[in-house]
Amino acid sequence: MRSLLLLLPILAALASAQEAPTASLRLLALGELPPFRQEIRDGVRRELDPPEGSVPPRTLEAGLPAAAEKDAKTPAFRLQLGMLGLPAKVFPAGGKVKLRDPEQGDWAEIPCPAGAKTLAVLWRSGDSWKKPEVLALSDLPADHDPRVFRFVNVSPQAVGLVFGEKRLQLAAGKTLSLTLPDGAKAASVSVLFAGPGGALKPCFSGMAEPRKGSATQYFIHRADGESPRRPVNVTPVSGALVTP
Repeated sequence: MRSLLLLLPILAALASAQEAPTASLRLLALGELPPFRQEIRDGVRRELDPPEGSVPPRTLEAGLPAAAEKDAKTPAFRLQLGMLGLPAKVFPAGGKVKLRDPEQGDWAEIPCPAGAKTLAVLWRSGDSWKKPEVLALSDLPADHDPRVFRFVNVSPQAVGLVFGEKRLQLAAGKTLSLTLPDGAKAASVSVLFAGPGGALKPCFSGMAEPRKGSATQYFIHRADGESPRRPVNVTPVSGALVTP
């Protein structure tokens, strides 16, 4: 009996190690590429690397706790501006996942509860991607209704939305889901920002059209670069719903 009691803490620790909490995480980086640069060296035209901090890392890794499964691989992500990445299984610690740049070290910390499916929206802080801003959203489920369109505003200002006959305002840092009216096959979409004097000016126009097995989201973000023509840009993202 005494031996059994001594074994109980060990067995509990082993069970805990085998039950490392997992979650699903995918990433979306928003912004624009810096201007193309090149030089002529020895008569050969060569593309120059972008300035440091002007683009996000191409690859990222998530932490792998000691309690993860023996055959678990380090979660890896590929980042491309404006492209919705594939979901990966991650191992949250304290409700968060740390992302690491293999070349530069720790890069971002993502709120990601165990068992959740999270979409992390990333954009540069100030003029640099070295430590990005993050908004964690619930990833759209596999049974998402394609007639429902999500709008996400990570810009620093409120914007106006036109969705079919609806006229709405979306505050900074907020999200909004809008559904096509019954019988409608599509709806016109416009995003407007406040220009000098408060006059609303369009920064995006398009059509919201549902596609079976796919979801469309509109991400409103600050325009990058020096003296952009407008303060905000819109990145529409459509893609198949994926269950990791």
